[in-house]
Amino acid sequence: MSTPDKTSASIGYTDPTGKTTVDIQPASEIYRLDGIYEGQRTDGKNGIWVGSDHLRNLDGSLITKDEFINNSATIYGESAATYGIIDKYEFFAIASAHKRNSIAYGKTSIAARDFKSLLPPEARNQKDGMKYAIAAEINALNNGHDYSNGAKQWDGAEQAYIEGNDSNITNNAKHKILYKINVMGWDISDEHFNSWKNAITKIFGAKKFNVPQKKYAVANYQGMTNKDRIRLKSSAQYGLTIFWTEVDIIKP
Repeated sequence: MSTPDKTSASIGYTDPTGKTTVDIQPASEIYRLDGIYEGQRTDGKNGIWVGSDHLRNLDGSLITKDEFINNSATIYGESAATYGIIDKYEFFAIASAHKRNSIAYGKTSIAARDFKSLLPPEARNQKDGMKYAIAAEINALNNGHDYSNGAKQWDGAEQAYIEGNDSNITNNAKHKILYKINVMGWDISDEHFNSWKNAITKIFGAKKFNVPQKKYAVANYQGMTNKDRIRLKSSAQYGLTIFWTEVDIIKP
């Protein structure tokens, strides 16, 4: 394929009457694999170039600029960047898991809005977390290394602390938190449990981590039938995020 240039998206011309018109042409944005924005190309595609290739969704369709930026912003919003933790592998793992699970509440977060509102695009080149979010989206779309190890779900620090005296409650209506440990059950490896606990207590203090490493679900909740089962098994841990593969282990 041809190498993308960095021409303007505006094309000016003068008609026979001497009137100058500016025609705005759809332009694609150009990025490096490491998430650095390099410019734009007027190609009528409104897409994304990485090197000499148009970036595509996993179904083969060309990804639009809006899709690409929204996905990258969601990755950024789901990460621990808000707390000053910039872990490249957290971004990459979230991006891969997000391709298997489109539900991500970080999409509407303040961090995601900050990502999208930071313009011009080259301004994001100065923010490591934003660069990593973009690079992570590129990696996931290119079927690059999956640092989540096949995860279909992921969670942050909100799942590590159950408020109140009842450790078996299913949800916290005030904070809109569904406690997965009690409605899905989980089994966390020693490595992932220790690193998750250390990361969370470093930021929020030891009192904000009070969940066990392994527990079977204690209730069937809103159509779920997980009581006495473990449905989540840890697959990776980076930043404040733990990643899960879905399993179905029945209590003996």
